[in-house]
Amino acid sequence: MAAERELTPNSYIGHHLTFFQHPVGEGSFWTLNVDSLVTAVVLGFVGVGFLWWVVRGATSGVPNKRQAFVEILCDFVDRQAKDIFQGDRKFIAPTALTVGLWVLLMNSMDFLPVDIMAWIYENVLHLHNWRGVPTADVNTTFALALTVWLLMIYFSVTVKGLGGWIHELFCTPFGVRPLWASPLLAFFNFLFNMVEYISKPLSHSLRLFGNMYAGEIIFLLLWMMAGAGLAGTLLAVPLGLVWAIFHILIVLLQAYIFMMLTIVYIFQPPVQHGRIRLQAAVALAAAVRQHVRGRDHLSAPVDDGRGRPHRRRLGGRARRGLGDLPYPDRRAAGVHIHDADDRLHLHGA
Repeated sequence: MAAERELTPNSYIGHHLTFFQHPVGEGSFWTLNVDSLVTAVVLGFVGVGFLWWVVRGATSGVPNKRQAFVEILCDFVDRQAKDIFQGDRKFIAPTALTVGLWVLLMNSMDFLPVDIMAWIYENVLHLHNWRGVPTADVNTTFALALTVWLLMIYFSVTVKGLGGWIHELFCTPFGVRPLWASPLLAFFNFLFNMVEYISKPLSHSLRLFGNMYAGEIIFLLLWMMAGAGLAGTLLAVPLGLVWAIFHILIVLLQAYIFMMLTIVYIFQPPVQHGRIRLQAAVALAAAVRQHVRGRDHLSAPVDDGRGRPHRRRLGGRARRGLGDLPYPDRRAAGVHIHDADDRLHLHGA
């Protein structure tokens, strides 16, 4: 009996890294890590409850300490979102705050002493295997990253349209010209975009999981060293304190990185689409300036016979004689004029 309960390094680490699992179907794939799911849900309610508690006690006058702390946090997240996305932030800022706070709370579970928590789980809650850090489970981080990935596709289709999104998959970044090579170019465009789409959720999830899992392993190794005797304890305690201080930075930094990548991935399509439209507007303005300066002898306001100037519409197809435009692609400027001429009116030079 004593031999069965003998503690070895393998059994010690294996005990702390074993999930409390529940099968929901046939095969090892259909297995639910109950500890990660329950802990993540509980921490989600804790985060929402904390924000509700702060909002409930908020005042329009001088804020108290907890209100000031949350206001600073919200202002920080909003400024980070504003640096990436200049449009309406009614969705992006709350999303970033929710993701950042939730990941921070899940990462912070790594601050709890593993042996003390293992004793509580087994003797108080009667749970032999229970892992308390949800982000040290690749299933949790991949579920978060996959949710962000689906939101990224949704916003991309919303901004560009389904046809524009499919066109981008097959026509960028290499284009489809010349026409005889378009099937091959379309294949490589699609392959390139698929690599990008697949790598985003993988890198997003594995970055967080790898850092938290490695931190958990290092803590286990240090505490196992402390159980090797007095010399091991004298060596493990200062190393553990140093690593605990450094791990605080890792917990905060990984939550911040995950939050920022969430903003970038979800709202990168609207930003890119806005930049393309801005480039089109710059090219159009440059071409119009060449016209009104006399490059194509566009007249000044025309009198309509009643003593007031008549607005002249720039109509027709884009001309080839646009002159030397301050734009790297003269053909692109012509295309943008042709696309926008139904909405453009000139008042003269």
